[in-house]
Amino acid sequence: MFRFPSLCRDSRGFTLVGLLVVIAIIGILAAVILSNAFKAIEKSKVAAAEADYRAIKAAVLSAYTDTGTWPPSSQQQGQDPGLVDKGNWKNGAQDTWNGSYLERWPGKNPWGGYYTYVNGIFEFLKPDSRGFR
Repeated sequence: MFRFPSLCRDSRGFTLVGLLVVIAIIGILAAVILSNAFKAIEKSKVAAAEADYRAIKAAVLSAYTDTGTWPPSSQQQGQDPGLVDKGNWKNGAQDTWNGSYLERWPGKNPWGGYYTYVNGIFEFLKPDSRGFR
């Protein structure tokens, strides 16, 4: 009678346990890499917001030096208070306005909120479930 060779015992390959261990290791490495990637993304957002803040601060101080008054408040969230265009300036400040002090108003911050300038205070608004804070 013809006998089949024992394929199951002598076959070479990966065991189920070995495959599960490799998959677990890959999962752990992926979690570590993704965690570091998200931290790097957050750091880049903070750096971008700090750069925007420094540019706006320098523009506000330059506008104050030229006009002798602080820029007017933004009319709406994320709108230029008068650092790009002198349209918001009043009471003779337009005459001494030597802008544009910024190339563009940044509008939205890296987290989706707005940069807003109100009564000499620079607000960093962040969206949340109840609107903007």
